[in-house]
Amino acid sequence: MTLHRKSDFAETEPRAFPQDRLSWGAMICILVAVLLPVWQGGNRLPAQVVAASAILIALLLCIRFQSQASLPELLRMPMAGLAALLTYCAIQAATWSIEPGRSWDFILQAGLLLIAIPVAVAPGSRRPLLDLLLVGAAVNAAFGLAAQILGVRSLGLFEKTDYLEWVSGTFVNRNAAADFFVLGALLSIARIAMARSLRTRVVSSVALFILLAALAGTGSRGGVVVGGLCIAGCATMLAKRHRILVVAGSVCLALLGATILLVQRTGAFESSAARFALWSDAVTAIALRPWGGFGAGTYPTISILFRSPSVPPGLTWDSSHSVYLDAAATLGIPAAVLASIVVIGLAVRLFRLHDPLALAMGFGTLHLLIHAIFDFSPVTPAILVLFAVAVGMAARARSAS
Repeated sequence: MTLHRKSDFAETEPRAFPQDRLSWGAMICILVAVLLPVWQGGNRLPAQVVAASAILIALLLCIRFQSQASLPELLRMPMAGLAALLTYCAIQAATWSIEPGRSWDFILQAGLLLIAIPVAVAPGSRRPLLDLLLVGAAVNAAFGLAAQILGVRSLGLFEKTDYLEWVSGTFVNRNAAADFFVLGALLSIARIAMARSLRTRVVSSVALFILLAALAGTGSRGGVVVGGLCIAGCATMLAKRHRILVVAGSVCLALLGATILLVQRTGAFESSAARFALWSDAVTAIALRPWGGFGAGTYPTISILFRSPSVPPGLTWDSSHSVYLDAAATLGIPAAVLASIVVIGLAVRLFRLHDPLALAMGFGTLHLLIHAIFDFSPVTPAILVLFAVAVGMAARARSAS
């Protein structure tokens, strides 16, 4: 019989991941994810620096105490694509961008994803980080509902000046809030399916219905319709053992009916006409620079240069209300198409994993892909960070199993 020393197994045995360090790092991430919507209110450099520093600290905390685990295979292509995109944007900013300052700002915001994803794939991080993300999303939704009921015009850090009749949480834009609440609801459904105790199921169910109520209160037609279908689909596929998910699916279908009535009562058709005018302007801009674009993050400037008389005056249009048209105009058609292919591939691979969280994030990716057709909210920094961390957790499913 051969005796082995303990040191012989030092390279193969993973070290335990200290949950207290992870909790601190994850808490920083969720606080940043909740507060990042302040970016959408304007270019506030101090807020950006604080946000980037907070996520960097979270990354260092996790890397310092995690074992030498490689990046899950599911995330290698998206991470490589993101790194290539940022490199391309840096070349743009240094050469042909019409406004380099906005391009570097875009690189800073997108670069946070390269930091946030490794935090989520740290060994042992899955359930604690999922719980913290879920609590953060529910708190944001509850704050939005309470502010609306009490008539408080507040976004948390700033005064609320737009969408006063709708729930928006800490977001300036109600469509962005709807995307945030949809992702939170999908996380709640996944947590219910993963729960082993009655207490966890009850808490997750309460969070789910708070998020659904907030989603309905946003009045976002695209967010409620697309998100409601994705939530109902996810709940249906995971409802074999949890009847509460059947109720959640039914609530989402009710939201769809309420949204149809909402469209008939509000100025939805006028809003759609404005979108068509903005899309026409975007196509004009794309035709001038189809291959290289005008520079990442420069669409606010483009919208002024190519604004047609059919676009409603008196408002600031920082986007064409379509992520795909924005990307084609700023990055160029080839870069926009490649980025879309990478995200679509990520959604397909998430659906193939036999895991509740992976399925939920597959529907989350599908929601963002569809909503991005007619809105810009899916690329709000807070939503991207929440989405990136959630996908990072879902990617651990394959390696864990």
